Amino acid sequence: MIFGFIGESFASTFADLFGEAKALRLLCLTEMISPLESVLHSFLIPVHLRYLRLGAFGLGEHSVGNLSSIICRCYHLKILDLEQWYDRDDLPGVMSNLLNFCHVLYHTRQNELSSNISNVGKLQFLQELKTSVVKKERNGFELKQLGNLNELRVLGICNLEKIHTKEEAIEAKLIDKKYLRKLTLVWDKQRPNIEPVEEALVLEGLQSHRKLHELCISGHGGPSCPTWLGGHISAALQSLHLDGIVWEVFPPLERMRLLQELTSKNVPTIDEYNLSQVQWFPNLKVLKIDNCPKVMWLPPIPWAQTLCSVEIRDVGSMLPYNLEYSKSCSDVHLRITGKNDLYSLDEQILDFNNLMDLKQLSMIKCPPLESKHFQMLTSLVSLWLSYGSCSIVPSGGEGEAKWQLPVEYLCIESCDANGKELSELISHFPKLSPFTYLIVRR
Repeated sequence: MIFGFIGESFASTFADLFGEAKALRLLCLTEMISPLESVLHSFLIPVHLRYLRLGAFGLGEHSVGNLSSIICRCYHLKILDLEQWYDRDDLPGVMSNLLNFCHVLYHTRQNELSSNISNVGKLQFLQELKTSVVKKERNGFELKQLGNLNELRVLGICNLEKIHTKEEAIEAKLIDKKYLRKLTLVWDKQRPNIEPVEEALVLEGLQSHRKLHELCISGHGGPSCPTWLGGHISAALQSLHLDGIVWEVFPPLERMRLLQELTSKNVPTIDEYNLSQVQWFPNLKVLKIDNCPKVMWLPPIPWAQTLCSVEIRDVGSMLPYNLEYSKSCSDVHLRITGKNDLYSLDEQILDFNNLMDLKQLSMIKCPPLESKHFQMLTSLVSLWLSYGSCSIVPSGGEGEAKWQLPVEYLCIESCDANGKELSELISHFPKLSPFTYLIVRR
């Protein structure tokens, strides 16, 4: 491992040493300040390398140099680590001679970095292929290239609108990939034409192995979910992400007893009946629903202590416009943005019995809470009220002036309230000081 900045003069100093290092298996060059070709050419990369880490920043168009010819000389390379590579985001297309290659590591900004590898089917030990662009070019990017990659753990397939038959989809042999745990299937949402029958058959042909844990389907234009999603894989599935689909028939969620994460985004056909079983998932931790206007009702949030994250946005008229709930070992936060036809925040929307550990509450354009609900927020430390009412609705016969909450920080912005209502609200928060609350009128 070479520490410090690596330039051409530094590389030439060690050229002879690296030329004689016949047994070198690991090489880390993470702070290159000269073009890659000049540095690695001096090092005469040993062909027996198993692990190569490269790092560079700010070299621009000169950062890659002849990367293809350099990496492709490492015939025994297993791992290419580019997590500290912050320049151009492309891999050499010709890597099929690296027959032992298993992993390419990169940061999240480079999700499509592996999409340039042609004839990827020769890399039979490959364990992760986050982005495979079908028919990116005429040759070397066919779906059948995936057929023999049975060591894959993670796979993403894009451009599936270019696959027109079930037989062609079957050539990927996804059902044979017994180690596959995460699968992403993507159709281009901007494609000019959608062929529902054709796309339904293609998705049927992409049947996965029954041990799949995470599935994402995006942009599919077929009329229903594939039969295999409601069948053999449902028992093991832990994460389901649906984006930009128009299914009329959805998978039976009640069979997915191990489900931990459910996302529905830009799905105009899904409604509360499709999600009616969600509250019975004993392991569910994450729920995200965005732009699903037919979803008019959901179980009160949070309906279980296991929930760690809930994001609901742009759904039916009986729910808030936006609701974000997050729970960690140190904090519990709830942010609600209302709309004109949201008249109350009651037990139909929030499960106050499971909000006793809530520490931060933000309410924007929301109706006021009843005092009986406010009293249940016994851990509340921070309260933000904006563009709504800051009054408290009496529940009746409960000694309204006696209850108190440990609120230490209060911000009231552009709320419709008079001095009496503000004084009553603040009287329930004895830990407030003149320096820990703010009232902004507009």
